[in-house]
Amino acid sequence: MTQNFSVKGMSFHELSSKGPEDGGSNPYFCIPPYQRQYTWQLPQVMQLLGDVYDYFLEACEKEKKREKRKEKDEEKAFSEKFIGAFILVAKESEIRQTKTVYDVIDGQQRITTLSLAIAAGAKVMLEVAREIAKLREEAAEADSTLKNLADKANRKLAAQIKKTIGMLSNASDGDKYAPKVFRENEDLPSGDVKVTVPKTCEIAMMSDAEVQACYQSPTTRFFFYLAKARTILWNPAPSVKDYEDALSAVRTGEQCLLPPDKNTSYQDNYELASQFFAQLGKGMRYDGAPEDLPFNEDLPDESQYDPKLMPNPVQDCMLLNDDLVELADDLKEVISLQKPEDLEVCKILCLSGPGRGREKS
Repeated sequence: MTQNFSVKGMSFHELSSKGPEDGGSNPYFCIPPYQRQYTWQLPQVMQLLGDVYDYFLEACEKEKKREKRKEKDEEKAFSEKFIGAFILVAKESEIRQTKTVYDVIDGQQRITTLSLAIAAGAKVMLEVAREIAKLREEAAEADSTLKNLADKANRKLAAQIKKTIGMLSNASDGDKYAPKVFRENEDLPSGDVKVTVPKTCEIAMMSDAEVQACYQSPTTRFFFYLAKARTILWNPAPSVKDYEDALSAVRTGEQCLLPPDKNTSYQDNYELASQFFAQLGKGMRYDGAPEDLPFNEDLPDESQYDPKLMPNPVQDCMLLNDDLVELADDLKEVISLQKPEDLEVCKILCLSGPGRGREKS
């Protein structure tokens, strides 16, 4: 018996939201029982993150040159870069399902790593948003310009955070959670072959013990708490307390990344991605040598990453996303009204100012 496979290039966001087949919507990705455990080590994760960042900067540079030449009728310089293949096969089901489930035949290490990286990026954004909300709440009533700018930036950043976290859940209702990526052996009810997707739960109704009982793999448990953080940010303009409560939920979820079998890959790789995105938030500027960067500390010399500086202004990295360009503009206006030493968000974002890093060649 032969089976035909189609080959298609697409972004990870497209894959996770639509699946490889046209017309799909929010599919599930199942890691079958015969697949090995998650085993990627720090050097492999650093290679993936570094490649994606380098490709991104390369596209930014090409787009800037194209804009200068006023080549507006041509396609954007942003192009797909190959970061590895995913071999996916639609799972057959005895019962009718509204969403397709794909068995991940090859690529489970990358899909798990990219999902952990999305979670790490969401946490960094939560930390930045908390500082913006703090600025809005502490701004004097007389300083309406600063207060309004901070409020505007807070609203846009909150929307972006919720959108990012939403990539990790498959529930159409924001008050519910269903893991998009799951392990068949650990996250499906045993003995019921008709069930091909994990349980969808009401987030507010789940205790920590029930989460542990319902979902068994480290990422499905962790991403539940990311979804919980998302529900905490129900207000379009979250308060400082909202962000602190959301970050508390994330920290609770982080404890799930060290499973009983002591496989540290989930925790180690998530922490590396968090360090990488925190540095990205500083424009990849740093003092000292590249080996002193937090994400390089536990890597062997041959696997350490020496990042190029992000473009200045930072908006040059966001040419294809108008919402992000506007958000960056708003944040920069907010920061311009503050003394850097008086505002923690200046240190986090570092949209301008001194620092070292490898200049783009």
